[in-house]
Amino acid sequence: MSLAASYFRGASHGAVVAAVSACNGLGLTAEQSWAFWRAELSPFVESPFVCDNGERATMCLDRTIPVKVSGTAREAALIRRALAALQADLAPLRGLRVGVGLATSARHPPAPAVVARELDRVLGAAPALQLLPLGPAAFGRAVAEAASALAGGTLDAALVGAVDTAYDVERVAALLEEGRLFDGEHPEAPIHGEGAAFLLLLRPDVATRLRSPALATLEGAVLDEEALPADAPVDGAGLTRALRAHTAVLKKARAPLEWILADVNNEERRTREWVLALPRALAPGGLSTAGKDYVEVASPRLRTDFLPVCFGDLGAAAIPTALVVAVTAAQHGDPAARNVLAVGSDARARRGAVLLSLPFRKENG
Repeated sequence: MSLAASYFRGASHGAVVAAVSACNGLGLTAEQSWAFWRAELSPFVESPFVCDNGERATMCLDRTIPVKVSGTAREAALIRRALAALQADLAPLRGLRVGVGLATSARHPPAPAVVARELDRVLGAAPALQLLPLGPAAFGRAVAEAASALAGGTLDAALVGAVDTAYDVERVAALLEEGRLFDGEHPEAPIHGEGAAFLLLLRPDVATRLRSPALATLEGAVLDEEALPADAPVDGAGLTRALRAHTAVLKKARAPLEWILADVNNEERRTREWVLALPRALAPGGLSTAGKDYVEVASPRLRTDFLPVCFGDLGAAAIPTALVVAVTAAQHGDPAARNVLAVGSDARARRGAVLLSLPFRKENG
């Protein structure tokens, strides 16, 4: 199978990340999300949902949202809080051609009218909105399409983000039926989180005109899709393609990959796929060319972090939250990394990955 959607900056000026925001069970802002992640805080709590064994399901929740708010209403609250942090950055965009891409759960996407209402609060007029209900990998496609529109000159700015939550009676029932809700007895079941995260992408000329900061440069984004039955053996092929699409670009540029943030949780299938795919994607090559094509793409200081350890399984919001953490970390120089890859996958068919290059700052400490 080929990549379903892809964008690579190449020799073009690409798109710059001018602002980021996040709201989740760990932090209510981008700064909090990074700081509490760096401090390795554990925000997991018992939810009101009772599992089949009588135990309450463990989740990572935004506890400032009332417990009675669930489902789409809860997603609207998460979007509202994440967008509130971007009001000052979005205000200068009025009158420009702005597009919005929002990645969501494949099963339970929010109604477009709900999202449009929240966008109208901060932009003054609802821009062109594209919902991508493709699950954890959807953000890869959202970024690829937005970046292509920016590079083609059809958009001046793009607000790309994602929202997801498992805090809903219907969603919890589906997870229980699948055995994918942590009940304290089954360690392979994921702990679900919730969150919304956004990146504001600008064309470089627009960023210069608005005097917006260039927090990062978008280097590439991909979404890989392959139709796999639930009982198919794990071979890691789809994830390998998504990762290799980026490592091939880095090899060509002789640029090291220094940081990977992924949404790998404690499900055996996901872990097995990651173990198979990562070595293939990072392999230096050269075996068939007597070393001519040998390029070490993995930095000696390559760092790998799994977001569910601190945020829970964020679903569609995993990749943008990872990028928000990376961009905010770069502003503090901790860790000091230039090339950062964020990866998200669902249980079966889709894998997404987004590559950013960050301004280098001397590492703290």
